[in-house]
Amino acid sequence: MIDNLSVKENLLLAMHFIKRSLSDKEKMIADMLKELEISYLLDEKIVNLSGGEQQRVALARTILKPGKIVLADEPTGALDRAHAKLAFQQIELLRSKYHKTVLMVTHNLEQANQCDRILYLNARELG
Repeated sequence: MIDNLSVKENLLLAMHFIKRSLSDKEKMIADMLKELEISYLLDEKIVNLSGGEQQRVALARTILKPGKIVLADEPTGALDRAHAKLAFQQIELLRSKYHKTVLMVTHNLEQANQCDRILYLNARELG
């Protein structure tokens, strides 16, 4: 994300290649921010957001961007337990509602056990 741009500007930038009108894109953004319970951040600059708020905006950006595969590296790592649970629910939303494939790296076994498939990596075996 670009720190000196607002949440709305960052999300519009991510949606650049979506062939819809500006008003359609703005509605999609408003709906997504409402769904993630961060509508109040629409006009805030990224630099002014907490780490958790930035992570939720990044999740909104991921959902709104074109593409079917999402690579998520510790997507809930900087969040408290309640927000991590909400973020994980939104990742599930990516998969089910928006038909995206999510490849997630996590150390959180509770979350991993909720995934469709788990692959364990052992650094000693990687050489």
